[in-house]
Amino acid sequence: MSDPSKVDHDLKHLYPDFRAKVEKTLALANSYTFKPDTLEPKFAEFREFVVFEGYRSVDRQAWLYAQGRTRAGNVVTNSQVPGWHGFGLAVDVVWRDTDGKLRWDGEKALWEILGHCARVNGLEWGGDWQGNLGDYGHLQIPKTEIASWRAKAREYLKGIGLGSPI
Repeated sequence: MSDPSKVDHDLKHLYPDFRAKVEKTLALANSYTFKPDTLEPKFAEFREFVVFEGYRSVDRQAWLYAQGRTRAGNVVTNSQVPGWHGFGLAVDVVWRDTDGKLRWDGEKALWEILGHCARVNGLEWGGDWQGNLGDYGHLQIPKTEIASWRAKAREYLKGIGLGSPI
């Protein structure tokens, strides 16, 4: 069993068709965050959007859920099961600054670029969620399409030696 405290950054653990959509989204978003005439970043210290975490095992999700409840730290999730992440059909995106530091903060306008590019590529953006569920760095297959993707993604993960929920 792998260490549930470790983040899975390996894009090969995403279902390939979803991975292609994510890669197109990030390339487009990264191009929109620079001024076309000078190639200067539109946002202070911004260098690029990157995937922080993609595939998430059941054990990792349980470990994350325990944070702020039975393990020290702030609550980072309200879900006990990995959902779309558990099928390699969701990613959490952050931005890298000019010093190479990964960042979860930033102007809403920066994240809205990511959201626009996600929608252009047929992905659901967590920033569109209503209420306090807004998650600006989250991209996934739309809820209306998950049923048609889940079985294919489960088979792909099984073929590379990873499990999925249910």
